[in-house]
This record gives sequence, C-alpha cells and structure tokens, in this order.
Amino acid sequence: MIRILFIKNDYEFSGEVVEKLCEGLLQKDRDKAFRFRRWQDKQASLLGKYLLKCYINNQNHDPALIKEINYNPNGKPFINNVPFSFNISHSGKYVVCAIDTLGNDIGIDIEEIKKIDINDFKLAFSNDEINNINSSENSEAEFFRRWTIKETVLKTSGKGITSISDLNSDITENYILLDSVKFYLKEISIDDYYSCHCSSVFPIQDIQVQELLDTCFKAC
Repeated sequence: MIRILFIKNDYEFSGEVVEKLCEGLLQKDRDKAFRFRRWQDKQASLLGKYLLKCYINNQNHDPALIKEINYNPNGKPFINNVPFSFNISHSGKYVVCAIDTLGNDIGIDIEEIKKIDINDFKLAFSNDEINNINSSENSEAEFFRRWTIKETVLKTSGKGITSISDLNSDITENYILLDSVKFYLKEISIDDYYSCHCSSVFPIQDIQVQELLDTCFKAC
C-alpha cells in the first residue's frame, strides 16, 4: 500500500510549535531547517519530517528512526533496514510525504501551478513536449503536470534533476520508461491549483491519501 500524507503550510507558526516540530530530530536536521531565511521554507523542511514521524509513530515503529534518515548522492532520503520507503516534496502551501508500506522505491512531487516562461525550461523538455505544452488549453497546468511526472520518476529512481532531459513525460499505459525500467504513475488530487504525481516501480493500485491538520502536532 502507498500512503500519501499532506499538510498545509500557509501561516507562520509560533516559536513553541516550531520547537514541537523539532522534537526528536538530529541537530543537523534542525540546523538545515533554520538555515532557510523564509519561514515557509523552514517550516516545510520541518513539516516533511513531521509527516514521516507521524507515520512512524502511528505504525508503532521505533520513534528514534526519525534520526536515521540518510541521503543518497543525489539527495534522495532513506532509512536503512526498515520495512517502508518514503519520499517528501513541498511547494507553495503544501507539504506531502509518500510512504510505500512494502519498502518499494517511491517518489512524489508537488508543484504550485503558476505563471512561468517556458523558454527558461527548454533544456528540460524535448521539442515535442514543448509543442504539446504550448498547444494545450492551459499551458501552465500542462507544464507542471509534465514537470511533476518527470520529477517524481527521477526521485523514485534516485537520480538527480540533471537527468530530467533524458526523460519523456508522455505516459503509456500509466508508466514511462527510464533506462528501460518502467515507472508507474498516479496523479494525486490535492488542490486545483497544484499538480502532484506519485511514482513507483510497481503498478500503483492500493493508495490512501490523508490530510493532517496542525492540531495533530500534539499527538505526534
């Protein structure tokens, strides 16, 4: 099963709440969050780990696992020797965390749909992809639909963003290919003004999406 947890990040928390979010984290993870100048980015960093911490606690795993997060050379997070895998993304007023309860590779990406200059991203898309984006009824929505498809597959594979031009965002039978490997996709509906996709190396059939409220801080 795949669990998708998400939470809003649309107002600045009090110092007390921020400290609550920091509980159980390594000092390096706290420092990483506090290096951000904008409160939105600081809170997003903490909220991603908060969502993961809630899953860990609710499944009766060892709460200390939140201190065991490691990263591959391209920044993909993982925890060794656990029965689940996870991935985190944030944009605008949302933070999302995808968990595969069987431990299969997983990725997720969310992006706020907003005005962009497609010329700034020509290196990330083929000419056909650019033409399809420009000819769509809503070019911004189509751009971010394709961007989140590419991003989530790269995150699932563990590759970095530098490989984005190697990936075609045209979906065939709910999957796309990268290095001859099938990556299955699922569009996640969170907000009409956001695009979000999840991907896995196995067909995505059993999925549960849940919004957590900030009132949950006291419970996790």
